[in-house]
This record gives sequence, C-alpha cells and structure tokens, in this order.
Amino acid sequence: MKWAGLRAVERIACAVLMASVQAASAAGSQPPAVDIVLERNSAGWTADYTFTKSAPVWFFQHSKDSLDNVRWRLASVKVVTPGVTLARLGNFDALYRRDNRPLRHVRMDIVPFSRGLRGELAPALKFSDGGLAFYSHQFVVSPLGSIAAVEALPVNPDWKKIEDVSETLTIKDRGRRLLLRGRVVRDAVTLSLADPDTYVYSGAVPLLETEHFVEVMDPGLPTWVRSQLDDFLPRLMEFYTDRLGAPSGSKPTAMIAWGGPERPGLSLGGSVYDGLVAMNISGSRMLTADPKILAILREFFGHETSHFWIGQTIHDSRSEEDWITEGSADLLGIRAIQHLVPGYDPHPKLQEEMNDCLKFNGAGKPLSTAEDRGDDKAQYACGALLLLAAEATSKRKDRSADALSFVRRLIDANRSDGEITEAKWLASFSQVAGPAARDQVQGFIDHGVANPLAFWATLFTTTGVGFTRQRDTLTLLDTNSAT
Repeated sequence: MKWAGLRAVERIACAVLMASVQAASAAGSQPPAVDIVLERNSAGWTADYTFTKSAPVWFFQHSKDSLDNVRWRLASVKVVTPGVTLARLGNFDALYRRDNRPLRHVRMDIVPFSRGLRGELAPALKFSDGGLAFYSHQFVVSPLGSIAAVEALPVNPDWKKIEDVSETLTIKDRGRRLLLRGRVVRDAVTLSLADPDTYVYSGAVPLLETEHFVEVMDPGLPTWVRSQLDDFLPRLMEFYTDRLGAPSGSKPTAMIAWGGPERPGLSLGGSVYDGLVAMNISGSRMLTADPKILAILREFFGHETSHFWIGQTIHDSRSEEDWITEGSADLLGIRAIQHLVPGYDPHPKLQEEMNDCLKFNGAGKPLSTAEDRGDDKAQYACGALLLLAAEATSKRKDRSADALSFVRRLIDANRSDGEITEAKWLASFSQVAGPAARDQVQGFIDHGVANPLAFWATLFTTTGVGFTRQRDTLTLLDTNSAT
C-alpha cells in the first residue's frame, strides 16, 4: 500500500513542527515572518508570500519529485513577481532575487498538482467536481543566507540547525465551503504552519456530518463505494468514540478523492494526519463492486482512524516504540470490523500478523530495532500480537474485556501528558499478565530472543491465546471469541 511508507516522513515533519510550535510561542503576538495567501480568482489560483524577516533565499522544506520523476513545483508554479526566481538548488526548490536583495513579496500562479510524490504527500487532492484539498505544508519555507547554503543541504537536513520562523497560510475561495480540522467555514480560513500538517478542503460537495465525524467524499466515486463508506465510516467513528472515549483535538475528519477509472487496476493512496484521514482512489477495478476492494478499504480506515486515539490522543515519542501505536491500530481495526461487519472472519488477518512477525523479527532481533533494520512490518505485526496477548489474558479476569478496553485504560491513564511509552505499556500489561510475562515481553522488545517461535508459544500459553504449533509457525485458534 502506498501509505505504508509515510511513517518516516511524518516523524521528520513532527520534529520540525514541534520546534516551530516553540518558536511561535516565543514570538507571542508578533506578525508572522512569512504570511501566505492562497486565493482562487477567475484565472485560477495564486499564492502571495509576504516576508517580514529579511533573507536573500527561502527554500521549500517539501521538495521531493513526483513518482513519475517530475519536479512538480517547477512544473506547476510560475513566479510572476519581476526579479524573483524559483529554481532547484541542490535537493530543494527555492525562491531568491537575481540581484541578491532580500525577498519582500512574491506572487506565484499555481496549477494544483495532485500526483504522488516520492516519500512526501501529494500537494493536492483533486475532486471530480472541481473541489480541491491542499496539503498545508507544501507552502512552508525556511530562510538561508545564500544560494550556496541551500545547494549544500543534504536530502535529509538536520532540522535543528535550520532557523524556525513563524508562518501563516490563508486560503481564500469565495463562495466555497472550506473544511479545516473538522471545522466548516465559508470563503476563507487561516492556519498557523507551526501546527501539524493537514489537508484543507475547498469545494461545494455536501458534507456528511455526525456528532463524532465529518466526511467529504468525491461525488464522482462509483456509487457502490460511496454507499458502503457512507454507511461504514460514521458507525466506525461512533464505535471507537464509545469504546475509547473522545479523541483529543478536532472532530475526526475524512477526505476521500476520486482519481478516475482511466488507469487499469486499483490505486489507493492515503495516510492519517492530525484529526484527518485522507485517501485518493483511482483505477478501473473500482467501477465494479468487489468484496475484496471493500475489505481493503475497511482495513485501511479501521487502522488509520484508530490513530486518532492511539497515535494522537496518546502517542509515542520514539520510533523504537512504534510497535505500540501501529500494532494497536492493526488489532483495533480488526476488532472494529469484526463488531461492525456481520460474518467478518478475523482469523486470516491475525494469522498474517503471526506470519509477518516471525518473518520480520527473527532470532536475536529486538523489536525496538525493527525500523532501523528496515523491517517496519515487524512493528505492526508483533505489536498486534502483543496486544492480542494482553487482550486474551485480560479476558481471563473479565469476560467483557478486549483489546479496546486495554487500550482505553492506556488512554485514560495518559491523557494528561499524551505520551505512551514502552514502560507504561509494560506496566499495564503486567497488571493483567503478571511480572514474569512482562519480563519475557520486555526481553523480546529490548534484546530479542533466540527462538521467536518458542517465545510466542510460551507467551500465548501463559496469556490464553489459542494456537497449534507447526515446525516453522504457529497457527492461531479461537480468534472469533476475542470481542
């Protein structure tokens, strides 16, 4: 899936944005160093940059090429302010004056670019009726003292060494409905680019809004997809809210765009942001109702929307602990679908988690080093199995307990600081499974085990997860009884 590779990008952006938040707080009520106004007029979209900070060069933090090797900003943006150049300098796009004077005001004509990028988010989602959702942080710029300084930047700079400046983005689209972080406004909306990245929708599509959820869905999507998601997504958000409590931040939102049926097959791209899950769907396979496609869509939304709780309401602070949020999201999604979709069998997906964990986190490999090894799948699969063990042992004390009740306790205990750590997870696990099982799990996470198959067999026996053992795997049993 295209969204699986976005985790590293999100963490880099998070680190930059946290620093920006601190800088913005220090700045108080001072005017922003960069004020950006994106506006639709009769000729199309324009972006006006006004700089109150003096610098000769400003580079765009998000400058990756498209998946089809197009330097998208150079292809879709035209500077109309005399004397100002937009050019590729090393690894980044940048604005500068040819006479080397500081930039004060720059106007650009913009044709929204919606194709996928390499390791970054699409600058825009295009809706078939003319609506658009703009990725907010494509507009973020940073100052440097010279063209040579930009050219010397590595692909992944040390962002702590890049000066943070306050920036605001205003999107104006007269007569259109704008949707930002679950809030609907008309004509114009302003956001601080020190806040987490998001998409801002502008268009005329009627919104589906409930007490717990807002959805904007492309009217061009095949009717069968729209009807299924219009039914599933509000019930999913109601289920998660009922079981996990209110999420922090804005009302959960979904934006779903349709890229058309022109290409063969199926393309699904998307990810989760602060209070938002965005998805772009395209391909000829979508024209005919297909249970397999519907299952993929449900799994995607079941996983990604659970991050509003386990990932945003509480979040890990180190990539070594992503097994908590990603593994929990996998199992919560399975349990949500199991509750909402009659006849859903969770066993194939759970068995896939078992197989993937054994494959990607082998002998002597600590789970905490999975990302450094390039074995990201281990965080999802092994994390889901650890929560499965916590669920099973919880049910021995309370038959109504499940994965959601275990995660709910983590959320309620850590809402004040919003942080979940390995130590906190293990402490909660120890309360239901005992210190011996906790120590086993801690060893698997921090140091690895010599025989992963034996580790899981012992842990499942201790906690009550049903299984049979074969030569090179474990086959899970009784997975339908865990809700």
